[in-house]
Amino acid sequence: LFMNFLGTSLLRLKDALNNADGESLASLLDVWPSQGQIPVTELRKIANFERFCAGKVTTPFDTLYASHLATVRAMEDGNAVEAFSHQSIVTGYIHKLLEDNTNWILPCLHVVNRNLRVIAEKADDQTPGSTGTRLGEAENMIKKSFQVCITDRSPLDVSKKWGTLAVVGQLFKIYFRMNNLRMCKNPIRSIEHPNFPNLDAFPKSHAVTYKFFVGRLAMFEDDDKRAIEHFSYAFRNCHSKYTKHKSVILQYLVPLNMLRGRLPRPTLLQRYSLQQFESMREAVKRGDLKLFNESLEKHQEFFIRKGIYLMLEKLKIIVYRNLFKK
Repeated sequence: LFMNFLGTSLLRLKDALNNADGESLASLLDVWPSQGQIPVTELRKIANFERFCAGKVTTPFDTLYASHLATVRAMEDGNAVEAFSHQSIVTGYIHKLLEDNTNWILPCLHVVNRNLRVIAEKADDQTPGSTGTRLGEAENMIKKSFQVCITDRSPLDVSKKWGTLAVVGQLFKIYFRMNNLRMCKNPIRSIEHPNFPNLDAFPKSHAVTYKFFVGRLAMFEDDDKRAIEHFSYAFRNCHSKYTKHKSVILQYLVPLNMLRGRLPRPTLLQRYSLQQFESMREAVKRGDLKLFNESLEKHQEFFIRKGIYLMLEKLKIIVYRNLFKK
């Protein structure tokens, strides 16, 4: 049964390549669903993945799928360092496909780039004393796919430019994790160029991720007005079913609005499980300095982790102002 499963997967891989079916190719090369579908005990019985896949699909796609299977097995074994080396091979082949094809490959590009980033993070976590070595390697690879997408001169209906925002989203996640925010500037300049398609023409999820990170960058640069604009766009356009994502956006948008005197509705805080801001809101509204300090101290760890502690400290001026109004 297992061999039949792998044989069917290889046939699906062949069909996806022949039919230029990016969605099917993406599902075949997504590491985490594969972990659930491929019995790892059977996978361990295959001594050589390349030999197993050889001849079942044309070269180099036999090597590509062999590397994918090796990635899945390494992740199941808890060895992200080994998995990263195999996933790098998979990503390299997909990036080559990206260069040689139209935008049908984009769904697969997004999956392998995300897989590479996540596995790189796990590999660095497993390496004592690591300073983001593999995440830096992942950034270099993903950045190349950004260049291919952003410089594509094909007609818009088949343009790889439509993959740009998703690629940039992965790069932003890397830059923020590595605390290297200045690297965000070049992708932003490219996307804000007048000739770049309007963000509203992209998948909502890609635009929301982009706006969220640009909002965070503006916040760190103390450009509160610009940060509010980006976070507001992200919140409005994030699908209502993704309440966790909307809650994360509000963790930045709420304090920014409070600094401008716009207090959140209690129902909003309750709906998105933002109880950390409930007593803070009451303290600001009532001009209650004691409650404000207690709230800041109680949730200090959360506020520091989110990078909003210093911003919230500035609210003390508004607390004093409301106190003196009494």
